[in-house]
Amino acid sequence: MEGIKLRRIEQVNPGDGARRFFQPFQGERGYVTLGVYKKGSGSDFHYHMGDDPSKNPERLFLVTGRCFLEARDGFSSETYSEVLDGKIEVSINLGILHKITALDDVVFFEFRNTPFNRDNPDKYPENTYAAYVEIMKMKR
Repeated sequence: MEGIKLRRIEQVNPGDGARRFFQPFQGERGYVTLGVYKKGSGSDFHYHMGDDPSKNPERLFLVTGRCFLEARDGFSSETYSEVLDGKIEVSINLGILHKITALDDVVFFEFRNTPFNRDNPDKYPENTYAAYVEIMKMKR
Protein backbone atom coordinates (compact mmCIF):
# COMPACT_ATOMS: atom_id res chain seq x y z
CA MET A 1 0.00 0.00 0.00
CA GLU A 2 1.31 3.46 -0.80
CA GLY A 3 2.39 5.30 2.32
CA ILE A 4 3.45 2.13 4.14
CA LYS A 5 7.08 0.98 4.12
CA LEU A 6 8.40 -2.22 5.60
CA ARG A 7 12.07 -3.04 5.91
CA ARG A 8 13.34 -6.45 6.90
CA ILE A 9 15.78 -6.02 9.76
CA GLU A 10 19.09 -7.78 9.22
CA GLN A 11 21.70 -8.32 11.90
CA VAL A 12 24.72 -6.01 11.86
CA ASN A 13 26.67 -8.73 13.66
CA PRO A 14 25.74 -11.97 11.89
CA GLY A 15 28.51 -13.92 13.63
CA ASP A 16 26.64 -13.70 16.95
CA GLY A 17 23.97 -16.14 15.82
CA ALA A 18 20.48 -16.29 17.22
CA ARG A 19 21.30 -15.30 20.82
CA ARG A 20 22.17 -11.63 20.25
CA PHE A 21 20.86 -9.16 17.70
CA PHE A 22 21.71 -5.53 16.91
CA GLN A 23 20.27 -3.23 14.28
CA PRO A 24 21.00 0.49 13.88
CA PHE A 25 18.37 2.98 12.72
CA GLN A 26 18.91 6.56 11.61
CA GLY A 27 16.35 9.15 12.56
CA GLU A 28 16.10 12.86 11.89
CA ARG A 29 17.76 13.68 15.22
CA GLY A 30 20.34 10.93 15.58
CA TYR A 31 20.61 7.18 15.61
CA VAL A 32 19.16 4.36 17.65
CA THR A 33 20.36 0.77 17.79
CA LEU A 34 17.84 -1.94 18.62
CA GLY A 35 19.36 -4.69 20.76
CA VAL A 36 17.88 -8.06 21.62
CA TYR A 37 19.52 -10.48 24.07
CA LYS A 38 18.06 -13.94 24.57
CA LYS A 39 17.93 -15.17 28.16
CA GLY A 40 21.42 -16.11 29.33
CA SER A 41 23.26 -14.13 26.66
CA GLY A 42 24.74 -10.66 26.89
CA SER A 43 27.98 -8.79 26.61
CA ASP A 44 31.40 -9.74 27.91
CA PHE A 45 33.12 -7.33 30.28
CA HIS A 46 34.29 -4.37 28.18
CA TYR A 47 34.85 -0.61 28.32
CA HIS A 48 34.85 2.37 25.98
CA MET A 49 37.59 4.97 25.47
CA GLY A 50 35.58 7.57 23.54
CA ASP A 51 36.71 6.76 20.00
CA ASP A 52 32.99 6.76 19.24
CA PRO A 53 31.30 9.90 20.64
CA SER A 54 28.11 7.88 21.11
CA LYS A 55 29.87 6.00 23.92
CA ASN A 56 30.53 9.20 25.91
CA PRO A 57 28.46 8.19 27.78
CA GLU A 58 26.91 4.97 26.48
CA ARG A 59 23.12 5.35 26.85
CA LEU A 60 20.80 2.35 26.81
CA PHE A 61 17.05 2.18 27.37
CA LEU A 62 15.87 -1.21 28.57
CA VAL A 63 12.39 -1.74 27.12
CA THR A 64 11.45 -5.25 28.24
CA GLY A 65 12.94 -8.02 30.30
CA ARG A 66 15.39 -8.14 33.17
CA CYS A 67 19.14 -8.02 32.98
CA PHE A 68 22.04 -8.04 35.40
CA LEU A 69 24.44 -5.07 35.11
CA GLU A 70 27.92 -5.45 36.57
CA ALA A 71 30.43 -2.60 36.52
CA ARG A 72 33.82 -1.67 37.92
CA ASP A 73 35.61 1.68 38.03
CA GLY A 74 39.33 0.98 37.84
CA PHE A 75 40.15 4.51 38.96
CA SER A 76 38.26 4.36 42.27
CA SER A 77 38.01 0.54 42.67
CA GLU A 78 34.26 0.99 43.14
CA THR A 79 32.07 -1.89 41.97
CA TYR A 80 28.39 -1.90 41.08
CA SER A 81 25.86 -4.62 40.35
CA GLU A 82 22.10 -4.51 40.02
CA VAL A 83 19.22 -6.37 38.44
CA LEU A 84 17.48 -3.98 36.06
CA ASP A 85 13.84 -4.23 34.96
CA GLY A 86 12.37 -2.90 31.72
CA LYS A 87 11.66 0.78 31.21
CA ILE A 88 14.91 2.12 32.64
CA GLU A 89 17.63 4.23 31.04
CA VAL A 90 21.23 3.29 31.78
CA SER A 91 24.13 5.68 31.26
CA ILE A 92 27.70 4.32 31.43
CA ASN A 93 30.63 6.73 31.39
CA LEU A 94 33.92 6.24 29.55
CA GLY A 95 36.41 3.97 31.23
CA ILE A 96 33.88 1.99 33.26
CA LEU A 97 34.31 -1.76 32.80
CA HIS A 98 30.85 -3.26 32.41
CA LYS A 99 28.89 -6.35 31.45
CA ILE A 100 25.19 -7.00 30.88
CA THR A 101 23.63 -10.46 31.18
CA ALA A 102 20.02 -11.11 30.15
CA LEU A 103 18.00 -12.80 32.91
CA ASP A 104 14.99 -12.91 30.57
CA ASP A 105 14.70 -12.20 26.86
CA VAL A 106 15.64 -8.51 26.73
CA VAL A 107 14.91 -5.69 24.27
CA PHE A 108 16.80 -2.41 24.52
CA PHE A 109 17.65 0.68 22.50
CA GLU A 110 21.04 2.34 22.43
CA PHE A 111 20.89 6.08 21.76
CA ARG A 112 23.64 7.26 19.44
CA ASN A 113 24.75 10.51 17.84
CA THR A 114 26.89 8.72 15.23
CA PRO A 115 26.15 5.68 13.08
CA PHE A 116 27.41 2.35 14.37
CA ASN A 117 30.80 1.48 12.87
CA ARG A 118 31.39 -2.27 13.08
CA ASP A 119 35.03 -1.73 12.05
CA ASN A 120 35.65 0.55 15.07
CA PRO A 121 33.01 -0.16 17.70
CA ASP A 122 34.98 1.52 20.56
CA LYS A 123 34.65 -1.66 22.60
CA TYR A 124 37.73 -2.92 24.42
CA PRO A 125 38.04 -6.28 26.23
CA GLU A 126 38.54 -6.78 29.95
CA ASN A 127 42.09 -8.13 29.51
CA THR A 128 43.27 -4.63 28.38
CA TYR A 129 41.52 -2.72 31.18
CA ALA A 130 44.30 -2.62 33.81
CA ALA A 131 46.79 -1.20 31.29
CA TYR A 132 44.22 1.39 30.14
CA VAL A 133 43.60 2.51 33.73
CA GLU A 134 47.34 2.85 34.42
CA ILE A 135 47.92 4.91 31.27
CA MET A 136 44.97 7.17 32.08
CA LYS A 137 46.17 7.65 35.69
CA MET A 138 49.56 8.82 34.38
CA LYS A 139 47.82 11.38 32.13
CA ARG A 140 45.91 12.90 35.05
